Amino acid sequence: MKTLYVGRSIIPSQSANSIHVMKICDAFAELCEDFELIVPENDEFEIEGDLFDYYGVRSRFPINRIKQKKGIGGWYRYYFALSAFSLIRKKKCNKIITRDPIVAFLAVLFHKKVVLDLHGELAHLCGRAYRIIKLDFFRKSKYLNIVMITESLTKYYEKKYGLDPKSVTVLPDGYTPENFMSYSDLPLLPEQKMRIAYAGSFGVGRGYEIIQELAKQDKDNKYTIYGGVTEDALKVTGQNPPVNISFKGFIANRDIPEALCNQDILLLPYQNTLIAKGEDTGKVMSPLKLFEYMAAGRVIIASDLQVLKEILNGSNCYFAAPDDVSSWKEIIDHISANRAEAVNKAEKAKQDVKQYTWRTRAERMLELMEEKNVRGNFQ
Repeated sequence: MKTLYVGRSIIPSQSANSIHVMKICDAFAELCEDFELIVPENDEFEIEGDLFDYYGVRSRFPINRIKQKKGIGGWYRYYFALSAFSLIRKKKCNKIITRDPIVAFLAVLFHKKVVLDLHGELAHLCGRAYRIIKLDFFRKSKYLNIVMITESLTKYYEKKYGLDPKSVTVLPDGYTPENFMSYSDLPLLPEQKMRIAYAGSFGVGRGYEIIQELAKQDKDNKYTIYGGVTEDALKVTGQNPPVNISFKGFIANRDIPEALCNQDILLLPYQNTLIAKGEDTGKVMSPLKLFEYMAAGRVIIASDLQVLKEILNGSNCYFAAPDDVSSWKEIIDHISANRAEAVNKAEKAKQDVKQYTWRTRAERMLELMEEKNVRGNFQ
């Protein structure tokens, strides 16, 4: 039985959601004999070399691309969903995984098993069509399986849309263990001067301002930023960064494991408000780099946010007040003076993350579609 993943991510690109799509599809391709991906046509970003290697993906699977339509604005989401579903029917697919609510709605209409994988607000994904989540025939359908990335997001949908939490399966994001095997045993805290890093963008709520002020106060240690350049830092703070920060720019996901494992401390300075493509995901996120940080076996300092505590705790990381630089500096000093304790926390994180693999996530989604034991009636 053919399995298809449908996503609106541009592939390839530098976006985190494109990484998510390629990683989870890697797992589906390993688990399913007949698997394909459907995404929009890419006319925005080019890479050198192999697409799958760029994402650190081992499997090779067919990628179907839906033509971009210029000049139709928000209507493209409907064009994409209808085009993708036409392809689904043509390929006689009965198992669908998607982050697109409109595709999920069409799947239910045509009695096809579907997993709707939600990472944020429905209205942000499908505009006024968000009302479908209020339709009982849709949200209570035996063909629909709703997955969310955090308990916090599930509570949000319960409060805003009256969605029964019992109808939702929470599956956090994940990581690929094999990508870290060659690097995660590298020495940790081997020298007096500590190597401290951040991997990610400079968008609103990512916390780069905290890192820059921290580096100014912590002149004895070296800071590395993966994902941006000096010009990006200037746009955020309006100030020249201190000399102990080096910027490596964007690096492909295949290079992330080695980059992270060559550090001692990894920073997650998220703020309460975090804007991603116009949506505030600060209270409901499941950031990819959190799992990659844990897999790297490095010491993690994270903002003290409830949503991050769904995965992290006092035994596998250090928490700092999101917007208080002095809190982050105190923890840096504490780690320097208590290295054995810090190493233990890093090792605990490395063990704890083993339950959050992309393969485990994909397996659970496939199980959900089998547990309801239904068959599609229409082709």
